[in-house]
Formats: sequence, C-alpha cells, structure tokens
Amino acid sequence: MHDFNCVPLNINHGSQDIEEILKINRFLIDPLLALKYETNNVFKTFILVDIKKGKIVGFYSLCVGSKRVFKEFKKLKSLPTVENNKELPTVELIWFGIDNKYQGQKLGTALMENVFQTAYDISKRAGVSFLAVNSLKRTKKFYEKLNFFDLGIPHKLNESLWMGVTIKEIKIAINK
Repeated sequence: MHDFNCVPLNINHGSQDIEEILKINRFLIDPLLALKYETNNVFKTFILVDIKKGKIVGFYSLCVGSKRVFKEFKKLKSLPTVENNKELPTVELIWFGIDNKYQGQKLGTALMENVFQTAYDISKRAGVSFLAVNSLKRTKKFYEKLNFFDLGIPHKLNESLWMGVTIKEIKIAINK
C-alpha cells in the first residue's frame, strides 16, 4: 500500500488540487484511517489489484447519504421532489484514485463501471436517486464523460464540486 500514489505525474505541484489528491493518498496509505472507517462501517472501500505485480492499481470508497440538489438538476434529470424535501437519497463516491503508474490506461473508467454496478445494486435494496461525487476541478471532465452533472450545490470557483449521475442513467450504462 505504501507504494500507492495517485498524484498525476504531470500535475503542477503548486496547483490547488494537490492537497486534495494527497488526502486521497493518505486515506489509503494510512492503515489506521482506512481501517477505522471500514471497521466502524462509515465507508466501504474496494481495491483494484494488479495480481501479477502485487500492487494496488486503484480504489474507491462508498457510503450512503443525501444531497441537496437544485431545481435545474432535478428538472434536467427528471428527479422527484418529495413534499418540501430538498435532499434526495444518494450513494456517495467518497474516495477514488488510480495509481499514477496506471493512469491513462482507462482503468479509472473500468473501475467506475464497478462503482456504477455497486451503486445500482444498492439502489435495488434501498432508496437511491443518484450517485454523487465531490469532484476535483481537474477531474470534472472525467466524470462528465460518465454522464455526471453538476448538482448545482454552490461552490467557489477553482474548488471541488458536487456532481451526480442518476440511477436510471447508471442502469442504462451497465446494461450496454
């Protein structure tokens, strides 16, 4: 685990995202942190391993929650409003990273297929409207290619933003 490093090789180390990316590394590398969340049933973490090399390629962590979404997102995605409730139930992608030695090989997209399948499976057992992710500015385009859309949660320019993809869209994607 100590070899895992998801900081892109081409990142400017003065960029605003670097601290957030280093947090992703720390989450996985610090055995007490990841294990603490797993043991206390806060997040469930899934790991992709290169069996031949015995190395962690990537990982993701999920939990369930709810997110406030604005009218534009609800309307665009045809999501219901339940009385005055502005929040909808979610599966949340809390941590996601691909080791920099494996980046650019479509492994992030492949791992997201697993995230989609897991979110869809959860939706069959509990109420879930969409999969949410707090995207870094530099990863926004990656999530947009997977049909994620800005939830409309206010965020400052140059900071991360909450994005979502509906369970209906996930079902279509996994049935292709």
